[in-house]
This record gives sequence, structure tokens and C-alpha cells, in this order.
Amino acid sequence: MIADPRRSLMVNAAAYRKQMHRRSERDVTLMQSVIAGLVVAGFALAVLAIAAGVS
Repeated sequence: MIADPRRSLMVNAAAYRKQMHRRSERDVTLMQSVIAGLVVAGFALAVLAIAAGVS
């Protein structure tokens, strides 16, 4: 059997899209991930500010 890379890519992309769609509606929404990213970024900035202040 000759594996066609384009076909395997299409199949994988379809499965990936289906998986992402299923996960996005039941697990973490885009807004939640954006908020989480901002919280992590703010925490990192606070730690850096404290470190800069201490040194």
C-alpha cells in the first residue's frame, strides 16, 4: 500500500478539527483560555516586578 501524504494529512486534519470542535464546546472556551493567559501574564509580570524591586 502506497501512503499518500496528502490523504493522510487530510484525514488527520479532519479528525483534529472534529476533536477540537468537540472539546471547545464542553471543556474550555476561547474566552476562558484568553482570561487564563492574561492571568498568567499578569502573575509573571508581578513576579518580575518584585524581583526587580528586590535586587
